Amino acid sequence: MMTKNPYLSIWLGLLLALIHSGAMAQIEVERTVTSNMVVPDNGTRSGYFIWSNAGISVVSSTAITLNFSSPFASNPAVWSQLASSLTFGAGGGTPVTSSLFSAGGLSSASQTFTSEGFDGNWQNNNRWDLSVTDTQGGGIAKLDSWKLAVEGTAAGAGSTLDLSQGGTVRVSSNAGSTQTLGNVATGSAGNTATVEAGSGKTLEVAGVVSGAGSLTKNGAGEAILSGSSANTFTGATTVSSGTLRLNKSAGTTAISGSSIAVNTGGTLLLGAANQIANTTAVSLGGGVLDTGGFADAAGKLTVSANSTIQGLNGTSDFVFSDIDLSTYAGGGGSVLTLLGTGGNKITSGSVIRISSSNYTGWSGYDSTSFNNFQSKLSFNDQTLQAQINFSGGYTTLTVAAIPEPKVYLAAAGLVILIGWTEYRRRRPRDRAAV
Repeated sequence: MMTKNPYLSIWLGLLLALIHSGAMAQIEVERTVTSNMVVPDNGTRSGYFIWSNAGISVVSSTAITLNFSSPFASNPAVWSQLASSLTFGAGGGTPVTSSLFSAGGLSSASQTFTSEGFDGNWQNNNRWDLSVTDTQGGGIAKLDSWKLAVEGTAAGAGSTLDLSQGGTVRVSSNAGSTQTLGNVATGSAGNTATVEAGSGKTLEVAGVVSGAGSLTKNGAGEAILSGSSANTFTGATTVSSGTLRLNKSAGTTAISGSSIAVNTGGTLLLGAANQIANTTAVSLGGGVLDTGGFADAAGKLTVSANSTIQGLNGTSDFVFSDIDLSTYAGGGGSVLTLLGTGGNKITSGSVIRISSSNYTGWSGYDSTSFNNFQSKLSFNDQTLQAQINFSGGYTTLTVAAIPEPKVYLAAAGLVILIGWTEYRRRRPRDRAAV
């Protein structure tokens, strides 16, 4: 007779509990639907959307946030009269319906409900139907929008995650530290696709980011754009927080859009050379551009808040096509701190170059704005200050760190070489040499 092992039952129970609680989830995808759906008095109103290529192969948990309003002052909504259900897979396959709340379950105009009723494989027809019922007469409510957040297993390499309707993808809070996606579609112009990684988490997009939409990085963790195929999206990129690391194969474009903004709390980090399209404008709004010691070329540089460029190492050049001096007009302007690798002091011979043929051609140039820009350059060392000199057959702008009066130290330097001829000579085909 076989003896039952009580410990085996305990471990199996714990494993099932972990799976059921979503502990095996890798990513969470989120999408908001604007519905403006008026629920008839003592009636029902339904709406649906199709979410193809959501990037999830197996669902482990679902959260739905509903945002109501009361459109008629003469007949105000009564939240406790409403009831709602959500169906996944209607119109094909084996649809699953879950009650979100019954009458008395809604206590405010905006509320989030969770459901594990949709756990299992993603339905092939990709359809989500939401139904809202007013269970009693008197009071009319309007569903302004609803947000669907689905946790589960990432579909993996070769798949395309559709964020074309303002979606977000993030690493699940209970997932491992690093999760990898295939391709990401940003959608049409005006749409924003968001990638998010919390503290200690990394979200890697190893395929192609495509579309005319924009890309935003949120969260204190790191997102990585990697792979051997160039990204093709044409919208703007924003690093709002954490780190966005550009780690495509050297010479393969990771940022292909019109501009990239690095805001306070954000870092744009190069993991290889030549990751940014030559025409992509760079706006530093309080963040850090870390070249990682790699060479690259970008469009116009704008500094709108105290910011940092670091990773300058004296061997690999970083090139901007222009500098916007308009923010330095009238005595204004923000500090631009220039540092070496790892945020250490900059080394002699470290180079940023401006490919315009003459500094007087920089955007917004006049003597006041130019002098203000010079005075705002910082080497993060109070014993040093910036000095600008001009020489050479083509314009050579040298920014040297020199000792303050009565401080006798050898000067360290940053050289900004301006000249399209020199740029072409050292960087054939508009690309930087590693």
